[in-house]
Amino acid sequence: DYKEEITESVSLVSDLKQQVLSLQSENDTLIGTINTFEVEKDAILNKKQDLILNMQEELLQCRLECEDLQEEKSSLKLQLLDAVKSYGNNNHEIESVHDSRRSSFDLAMGGSGGHRSVNRSNSRSPPHRVNKSMSRDSHHHSNARDIYLRSTSRDQIEHDRANDLMSDDEQSLSRAEEQALRVAAEARIERLQHDLTLQSAEISTLQSTLNEKQTQNGELTEESEKLKTELFHVEVQLAESREKLTLSENAVQTLNKECTTLRTSLHTLQEGKGDLLDTQFSEQQKLIAHLQNTLSEQGNKLQHVESVINVQQQLLTQ
Repeated sequence: DYKEEITESVSLVSDLKQQVLSLQSENDTLIGTINTFEVEKDAILNKKQDLILNMQEELLQCRLECEDLQEEKSSLKLQLLDAVKSYGNNNHEIESVHDSRRSSFDLAMGGSGGHRSVNRSNSRSPPHRVNKSMSRDSHHHSNARDIYLRSTSRDQIEHDRANDLMSDDEQSLSRAEEQALRVAAEARIERLQHDLTLQSAEISTLQSTLNEKQTQNGELTEESEKLKTELFHVEVQLAESREKLTLSENAVQTLNKECTTLRTSLHTLQEGKGDLLDTQFSEQQKLIAHLQNTLSEQGNKLQHVESVINVQQQLLTQ
């Protein structure tokens, strides 16, 4: 019975040692898994932070560029309005110059008319004198009148021709100035419109870039959410692993306690077995000694009986 108990105890201790080694191996594996999860978690958090910072910088840069282009666009619009106003003011100045020249021309015409009336009064004075002398020389009066009419007609024709030439020169000069101002204003407006078109195209390009960045930001946000979900799963697995590790450590401690108890029991059994064997050996030795004494006594009795028998036989023989 003691041998069987000792064999069972030794086998149980060996099984417990194997379980302890297995749990320690599983514990080491769990610790390695936890460390790997921690490293992956830190890498995911760093990647997420870097992506967020990069997107924030790009969005801020795009916003600043859009604001600069909007200001430049507003400035170009103001320049275009100024050019249009300048064009209108130039037209107004041209009309004012025309009016001024027309007024000067009318004044000049009015002065010429007065001079012509004076000339006519002066030229009519000879007919007055001629009329006085017509009674003396009607033929001479007729010739003087013809000369006066011809001279008056020539003056009027030359004056009208001068007026026409002056009006033509004034109109040509006014049209040339107006045309030059119009061409300059239209060229400036065209340049401003071209610049405005380029700025609008650049703003559209930057807006498209901003939209792309916002789309990428949305994708990164989705990826960030996925990473958060994965991180949550990793943290859950980490918590489960820690719980398993705690259970494993508790189991290892329990098994160590059981091993200690079994070792103590085995030691006690071994000590008890030694004492019991010594006691049994001593009792057996005592029994053997008692049996030897008994056997010696029986031998003595047997010798006595044999001697008695020998004596009886001798008596019978006699």
